[in-house]
Amino acid sequence: MGMQMDIPFTIQEYCAAYELHLKCLQAFEDVTKTYNVLPGICSKLYEVGCIHPGAMPLSAPTEITISVQVIATTIKEHEEGSTTEDESD
Repeated sequence: MGMQMDIPFTIQEYCAAYELHLKCLQAFEDVTKTYNVLPGICSKLYEVGCIHPGAMPLSAPTEITISVQVIATTIKEHEEGSTTEDESD
């Protein structure tokens, strides 16, 4: 079972990372708003979080960003039906 604990950090230490993540999420939401993608992702994260609250956190890179161009290209490929992802799920 998981254990909750406070992790000390300062606003100054986290502010840049927070702003970068927020900007990336806002760009993603803007580009994908037609498909209502971000609310779906948020709902799925909430559901999985409620099911598996004792899971150990995964270590992740400190900075992951996706450019608006990559998102737009992916949407275009999806609309044209030229995705390479396995759709058997």
